[in-house]
Amino acid sequence: LKDVADVFIGAENENSTFKSDGVVNISLGVVPQSDANPLEVAKLVRSEVDNIQKFLPEGTRLAIDYDATVFIERSIEEVYSTLFITGGLVILVLYIFIGQARATLIPAV
Repeated sequence: LKDVADVFIGAENENSTFKSDGVVNISLGVVPQSDANPLEVAKLVRSEVDNIQKFLPEGTRLAIDYDATVFIERSIEEVYSTLFITGGLVILVLYIFIGQARATLIPAV
């Protein structure tokens, strides 16, 4: 093929390329199907992106532009944080009303 054509990986039209920080990017969006576990899908896609990056031409980067699971992960972190703070406040209020640490732990547990 090299005798009759120049073959290379790249954009057909350089004006239509996507660049970020001056580096040519291949944009990727992660939107899992409704029956898939979004967190597992995102984890697998991130690992595949790292594998694919090795085979891309020099100066080209594969970037995940849209990842729906970022919002899910942040929401889960927020739930854990809220539960921890709420549990602490409940124990504090029980201690204030009961006045004894030992008696506070019984209903708190």
